[in-house]
Amino acid sequence: MSESRNFVEVDPPNSISFNYQPKKYLVTNLKLKNITNQYVAFKIKTNAPVSYLVKPHSGYIAPGRVIEITVTMQPTDYNPQNSSLKDKFLINALVLPDGADLNNYAKYMEGASDSQFQAKKLPVVLKYDTSNTQMSSTDFTRSGSVTTIEDKEKTFGSSSINEQRDNITRINNLTSSTFSTQGEEPTVGKNMYASMYSSQISGEHVESDLQRALKAVTTKNTNLEAELFSKQKERNELVGKLEQQKVLIFEITEEKNKLKAELEALKANAFKPQASTSSNETAPNTYQLWHLIMAAIIGLVLGAFLRAD
Repeated sequence: MSESRNFVEVDPPNSISFNYQPKKYLVTNLKLKNITNQYVAFKIKTNAPVSYLVKPHSGYIAPGRVIEITVTMQPTDYNPQNSSLKDKFLINALVLPDGADLNNYAKYMEGASDSQFQAKKLPVVLKYDTSNTQMSSTDFTRSGSVTTIEDKEKTFGSSSINEQRDNITRINNLTSSTFSTQGEEPTVGKNMYASMYSSQISGEHVESDLQRALKAVTTKNTNLEAELFSKQKERNELVGKLEQQKVLIFEITEEKNKLKAELEALKANAFKPQASTSSNETAPNTYQLWHLIMAAIIGLVLGAFLRAD
């Protein structure tokens, strides 16, 4: 295969770029333009077929036409800050012969030699937004949690929950004995410190509540992305059908022009058979006239001969 052959122009010409976001579907577009005066078949391959969806991945392009390819990258944990991506795409293009069966374009590609193809290699590039300072390496893990031990200490203090619970119990016991010596029920004290204890240990549930909320938002985003992907797939199918209809209209127009030319030729030759027929009819009429003259002469000679006898 050769990159020196130019049957199609590729846009963008040097790479396939995605705006990277961790664990999300990434979508980009690629355009192929047929720069020849014949139909061109194409096929797109990748060294990571599990990671990408290409629509359409093969087909044919009418002369001078442009077709748009949608490339979708599956959600990944890849971190563009820490390593390089080695995914690549290969675009093969082949000029179809005149009168080729377009519905069987794949047959021509399978039977062609490598030297007949245009081969275009495009590496995958992930564009990373360095202005987002809140994103860290923990965003690229599968756990979905970025809470650290230091964050927990800031929330609950350096002492453990059990130590806090023991402190509150001792304070409640002391308050209870103080109020009892005065003959009063320590209801106010118990309620006050019970409220303090409740507010202190309620922090245990903050993280789990935030995680549940984050999980709900992530699930909703995933559903919306899946719906968007489905809509884009339907759009690409409609675009493919539209291109096929354009090709069909082009073929019908060519057939119409051909029939029109044949009709004009028939009209131009309409009087030639009549002139030939007139000439043919004149020859038999002349022949019949000489026939009658000769018969008359022979009759006169015979009549004279019989009278002489």
